Amino acid sequence: GLIDAAPHRAWQRACQAVRLLGDQALPNGVADQAVRNDARRTLLETAARLMVDGVPEGVQRNEITHMGYQAIAGLEPGPLTPGGTGEKQGERPHQPTLSGLEPGEAAEPRGREPPQPGALTHMLRKQHRQALEELDYWTANRDEFPPFALLEAVRRLRTLETDGGSWLQPALLSAAQTLRDGLTAGTADPDAALLFAKPDPGLVETWLRITGYAGDVQARAKALTAKAFDTVLSSGGHDEPAAERRSRLRDAESLLDKIRPDPVRLGRLREAQERPWEAAEAYEHANRPKDVLRVLRNAGAWERAVELAEGEIRADLEWLLKLKALVAERPPRQNRRLRNGERDRLEKLLDEIQKRPPRKTAATAT
Repeated sequence: GLIDAAPHRAWQRACQAVRLLGDQALPNGVADQAVRNDARRTLLETAARLMVDGVPEGVQRNEITHMGYQAIAGLEPGPLTPGGTGEKQGERPHQPTLSGLEPGEAAEPRGREPPQPGALTHMLRKQHRQALEELDYWTANRDEFPPFALLEAVRRLRTLETDGGSWLQPALLSAAQTLRDGLTAGTADPDAALLFAKPDPGLVETWLRITGYAGDVQARAKALTAKAFDTVLSSGGHDEPAAERRSRLRDAESLLDKIRPDPVRLGRLREAQERPWEAAEAYEHANRPKDVLRVLRNAGAWERAVELAEGEIRADLEWLLKLKALVAERPPRQNRRLRNGERDRLEKLLDEIQKRPPRKTAATAT
């Protein structure tokens, strides 16, 4: 098409078509709203392609965004928009979901009358403005920032189910691999990984479809979410405040809910939550006896651990069980009769038992 062969000319024509619409209220203006919307969407499609593929010589980025915002300011709800004229008889009008609202906004309470056309138009234009803003920001900084805000803006346009939402997604096809790479990279970033925990059903699958992913969307979404889980679970440091740790583990639980059943990751989460019995059970389901043994030993569950242990580890656990039995057989009120020297000797014995072998240094290792 013209935009591939001569993008500068394609942009000039799109701008000219919008300018020729004139004032809808005047005799020399185009009165048909569908024609006016089509011209504005064509301009937006062209603007999106130029921003994604690269602004051509002779065109300024601020000119593209300025004309784009002007075009959005004139958009009206189309036949597929809630409250539009194209609803089929007997169909329930689509209502925008909560995920399409801005932070802090609330859904309309049940029983209230549906929004009037003016409110629908305002909502429509707001979503398109946000999409254009995110597109402008990401295309100017794609090497530095992940694409999540842009993908969410596209997703909100899809949620609205307007025929005007089509101007942005086709333009992203040339950047599809970059967007997918951004999704993958986001799973390794503790902050971005939290975005995968949002409760919206099919969230990651929708992101992948927006990027034109041609493989098994469900499997890829699960793999990405699993990586995000790994990142969130391991992101806490030793000095992490308790409240932040609880919040992080709740987010990890939300991520795990999206990829169940995954008994190995369930076991890791239960370990982090200091729920060893549930962790051991999860590892049993995953056929991970070494992990079960490790968890039981860390929990001091020698009786159960010895059944799984072999070799030296089993001998150690059997000795510990004998020691436990010997302590249980001590004479009544012995603790009251112990002399200080005897207590010191017991403490030395305990220190000897707990004494760790010296760490190898660079000098001793060679």
